Amino acid sequence: MLVIQPIGGKDDWEALFHEAGHTEHYAHTSESLSMEARRLGDMAVTEGWAMLMQHLVTEPAWLNRRLDVPRPADLAHDGAVSLLYFVRRYAAKLLYEIEFFQAPNVKAMRGRYAEILGDSLKLPVNPESYLDDIDGSFYVTGYLRSWAFEAQLREFLRSELGNDWFAKRDAGDLLRELWSLGQGPTADELLKDVTGAKLEMASVADRIREGLGS
Repeated sequence: MLVIQPIGGKDDWEALFHEAGHTEHYAHTSESLSMEARRLGDMAVTEGWAMLMQHLVTEPAWLNRRLDVPRPADLAHDGAVSLLYFVRRYAAKLLYEIEFFQAPNVKAMRGRYAEILGDSLKLPVNPESYLDDIDGSFYVTGYLRSWAFEAQLREFLRSELGNDWFAKRDAGDLLRELWSLGQGPTADELLKDVTGAKLEMASVADRIREGLGS
């Protein structure tokens, strides 16, 4: 069961599909795996599955087939802008967290937080968040790598099965097989096994450019 607080609009759909991606992954994880392989491991894997489902909400092919929205290109553009914002934000967070954990004086990082994130986002950043905007165990890297994993796997699915891959039985069979592996393999290992490619952040930039129509 998913419990999500609605706030209205596209964000509700994205939150629902993101958490549903986690649900599908864990629900199909093989019971024969060890606890470590089921629940620990590379968090970019489960976040990647969540991103694959979430980004359907701004996928023109899915929108046309499932919801028949009037302006799918506008939603695709909005999704690309949102992804660009979050990728830049999390890349800046990673730089900040690396510096934070090496700082001899933590209080001095208050200004650096606003400086690093503000420079990346070109927006004002509240320096008071310099302590609470830190995820444990560098989880930020899981999100960054999950975006690359999703972008490259999506491109593979489209090249093999077409833009409406999400409606193909072969795609469902492949996803269930990969979900059954739980958190055992890393995102890099899964991607190489399925596509033969290495995980590349440049794929995220390509995905964003496509959504922006450039």
